[in-house]
Amino acid sequence: MSPAVSDPTPHPSPLPAGSRARIVAVVRPFRLDEVMEQLHLQGCRDVLVEQVRGYGRQKENLSIYEGHGFGGSFLPKVRLEFTVDGPALPGAMQAVCRGARTGRIGDGKIFVHRLDPVRPRGPGAPSASGAPPVFAPQHPSPPSPRP
Repeated sequence: MSPAVSDPTPHPSPLPAGSRARIVAVVRPFRLDEVMEQLHLQGCRDVLVEQVRGYGRQKENLSIYEGHGFGGSFLPKVRLEFTVDGPALPGAMQAVCRGARTGRIGDGKIFVHRLDPVRPRGPGAPSASGAPPVFAPQHPSPPSPRP
């Protein structure tokens, strides 16, 4: 039986209004649906999900992965990435914890990155130097007629 972990629920302070944070969470693949449901209840809609493999403290507790073809010490994980407004940070982190928690070692990790304000860089948006945007759409020249 896997050793139980204490309650490591994060209790971060909300960021000031107008700020944003990027949350990167790495969780067990079979907990993805629960995590997404909890995030949906918190209002987090745009989430990037990737399949990854990780190496961590649960390397001795491989019984739940037997028969899945994962030899060695890398285990399947799911990486979620999304942004939230500063005041919504604590609720989003607790939603990930509620959805991911099994009570065993290897439930996952949460990383929070504070984001700087973003300047618009789309068509027609000026850059800081007044130069045209770097990623302005390029209009291809019409094809030349064939003889």
